[in-house]
Amino acid sequence: MKKYKVDVLGSTYFVEIVPYTKYPVLFQKALGWCDFHAKKIVVLDMSTVEIDDELNTQSPDKATNRIFRHELVHAFFYESGLDEQSEFARDEILVDFLAMQIPKMVRMFSKLDLL
Repeated sequence: MKKYKVDVLGSTYFVEIVPYTKYPVLFQKALGWCDFHAKKIVVLDMSTVEIDDELNTQSPDKATNRIFRHELVHAFFYESGLDEQSEFARDEILVDFLAMQIPKMVRMFSKLDLL
């Protein structure tokens, strides 16, 4: 299990990357979650399970990182006030898009010296 403490727009979130065996019932429905009130993010360590979906085409570490980014995007939307003010901030498609594309965006912005 890995633990992190991250600052999301001034709020401290505690993150755990855990094996499937820690929350087997909850991991049946989601590969991770963000509890805004407890300021806690839980992410499934994909090296501890075999899942037959598009995440399986990635290495376990990359798949875990993508889930981690996904939950962090939820936290950023919530802490910015967007989650409570709009439906789009809870849109799983938008959140997943950002989680997948942010690494590419950061590489491009960095290459262009825009960070």
